[in-house]
Amino acid sequence: MNSELLYITRKLGYPSSFGTRSGLGDFLEQYPDGIYAETGSDAPMGWESAAVWFGGDSERAAARFERMMADRNELSRLFRTRVSGVLVFTFIYRLKSRMVTAIPIVGAQPVVDGPWMWMKPDVDCNLKIEKRGTPYAVELECSTDGLNWEDCVFVKTLFSKFLHANEKLYIRNKSELSTRFSIDINNRYSFSQSGNPLIECGGDIGSLLCKNPENAVLTPWCFNYLFYYTRITNTPLLSSANLANSCYRFMFRKCSQLREVRTMMLTSADNDIHLWLESVYPTGDFYCPAELTITTGASGIPSGWTRHDI
Repeated sequence: MNSELLYITRKLGYPSSFGTRSGLGDFLEQYPDGIYAETGSDAPMGWESAAVWFGGDSERAAARFERMMADRNELSRLFRTRVSGVLVFTFIYRLKSRMVTAIPIVGAQPVVDGPWMWMKPDVDCNLKIEKRGTPYAVELECSTDGLNWEDCVFVKTLFSKFLHANEKLYIRNKSELSTRFSIDINNRYSFSQSGNPLIECGGDIGSLLCKNPENAVLTPWCFNYLFYYTRITNTPLLSSANLANSCYRFMFRKCSQLREVRTMMLTSADNDIHLWLESVYPTGDFYCPAELTITTGASGIPSGWTRHDI
């Protein structure tokens, strides 16, 4: 039996909240014979985990379901198996970019909650991207609402953006194709901040390489030292399954408040993640694929942290 099924906590006959969350309520109306089960809270922050059963002669309906899931949702993992002759899908998903409504004092303001990486400080501060040496030339843009974007203009070696407390800053690469980023220890980009905020992170870190993070491809050294000493309390989603030489080396080193990592990597060679979690918070949560083999320590999962398989 697929190990993902072990996380199922309850079975729900249709209708269930899955139809609303996944945007597939119309499809489920047409196929009411399926039995749907939602899993517990083992999905990374911002994602949902679920399983869907298709009874009887359901290959055609299941194939259509799979296509629609991929069209309407971001899928980080999807398994397809049969249990006692019943076709079962288990998956981690979230809706693609959608409109939500924010209501400031002066009225309704549309905000797009997209897949792009974002950072949100708990107090007013300047969020900075520093350029050290001569890394690859990249064109980044940022937004506070996901609708109106502006170029991240570097003044000499520094881009700085003032943010109010609890204001999100979305960041993405302007390129439609995946680009390179940092080159090595001496030629790299890194985040920093003014003052002493705690910074919440979300979205997909792949947006630093590509406007659509699903198409991002890691390159050697691309994110080394990226958050060094930055006061983040969690990571954005590290969505790449395949790593590259030194791509995460020293990535979160000395992020003393960091206590949650979310990664979809399937390999963990020391050279790729060397000391990436050195001197982080002594206890935390590490979310990763069940099949990931990884050591304990600063070049793996810090001792004192709890692993959660997804």
